[in-house]
Amino acid sequence: MKKKAVISIDVEDWYHLEYFKDNIKDKSQSILEEGTNEFINIITKENIKATFFIVGELISSNLELLKKIVNQDHEVSGHSFNHVRPLTQSVEDFKYDSTKLLDELKEKLNVIDPGYRAPCFSLDDERLKILKELNYSYDSSKISAGFHPLYGSINLEHYEKIYDNVYSDESFTEFELPTQRFLNKNIPISGGGYLRILPWFLFKYLLKKYLKENDTYFFFIHPFELTNKDVSLPIDSSITSRLRFRIGRSKGASRFRKLIKILKKEEFEFVTFSDFNKEINNLKQK
Repeated sequence: MKKKAVISIDVEDWYHLEYFKDNIKDKSQSILEEGTNEFINIITKENIKATFFIVGELISSNLELLKKIVNQDHEVSGHSFNHVRPLTQSVEDFKYDSTKLLDELKEKLNVIDPGYRAPCFSLDDERLKILKELNYSYDSSKISAGFHPLYGSINLEHYEKIYDNVYSDESFTEFELPTQRFLNKNIPISGGGYLRILPWFLFKYLLKKYLKENDTYFFFIHPFELTNKDVSLPIDSSITSRLRFRIGRSKGASRFRKLIKILKKEEFEFVTFSDFNKEINNLKQK
């Protein structure tokens, strides 16, 4: 198998961030379109097809942008309906939310067999099983970084490991986000927050080490991390939350471009999650 990379973006707005959501009173400010268009500009220049995980409540108000994405042969999948962490919902509420998201994707964008990613990777075995029952084709919510208080835990012992960080159960696939061991911790090297907050030399070192040892790489970023457009944050936001939001945003786009160049130099082939999943299922049928 050729080495494969999937580039994705979680299409949400700044006010969906977990550390602001309890303080939000005004959602009129938006940086979703600016950040998403910057992402599209970068991947278009690099001739990359990507996966867009969209928050369901944003579909109707961003139909023109999303249809543009679909028309450019990118993949659109789901990122919950209201960007509520699944592990804070009852199982019944999660099933309702996931069903509503599925219906919206199919009705508004004609998406067939979409995948799923949980807000804050907040998923467990019981909720993963529900996604399978609802006929989502794959999930990408597993990340082995136990130090993060918001992340969930998914047990894949009954899944078959197909490739590095790729696990299959019948026709359903789990794509695990990569981490690299450093100072006795699994450090995520797969997301925009780590890309912009970690010193570049450290992120680059961990990334290259991982790429030398693995044949797959999955990356995600958010619109707010690709634009430095300012917004008025809630007055009662903590200093920590303000720093987490602002730090490194001016470098997000340039570091994203550098990451792509590294992947190309290491001869990774860029695919969408959907295309990768189809390839896996075709391989299993032979």
